Amino acid sequence: MNTVRTLAELQARDLMTRDVVVIPDDLSIQEAAERLCRQQVSGAPVIDHRGVVVGVLSSSDFVRLATGGERAASKPCDCVCAEWQVVAIDRLPKESVRRFMTVDLVTATEDTPVPELARMMVEAHIHRVIVVGGDGTPKGIVTTSNILGAVAKLDAGAYASAAME
Repeated sequence: MNTVRTLAELQARDLMTRDVVVIPDDLSIQEAAERLCRQQVSGAPVIDHRGVVVGVLSSSDFVRLATGGERAASKPCDCVCAEWQVVAIDRLPKESVRRFMTVDLVTATEDTPVPELARMMVEAHIHRVIVVGGDGTPKGIVTTSNILGAVAKLDAGAYASAAME
């Protein structure tokens, strides 16, 4: 029997992308930009040598770098950043991702309810939450697109019942 679950009943494990693109923290910012472009993603968790999530690198970090923002190098490049695409990657510094990644992590577990994931994203002004296991390694990622996809698939009746609760 197919039972329709409401959005409130879904958890991170139901929506998350399990094939997570990761960036080693010792990778150069140039190589990281190339990886994000190749994978066509706008951000990814940064992992240390043990595979533990230690940060996240996203298009916002590249924008800060390009515009001389808070975590930018002493000699910012004149690249242009938009979504997952970075123009003039060769002008980015050769330094490691460690220097430019965002370290204020927003993570969740596989059993985190979708409404809580959405709340986390809104409060932190982010577009992805990294789903980690008990050992701190990435198990998946939930993006705003994953949540919007779930909303789009909802049966009108299931959505109405969720809204009434």
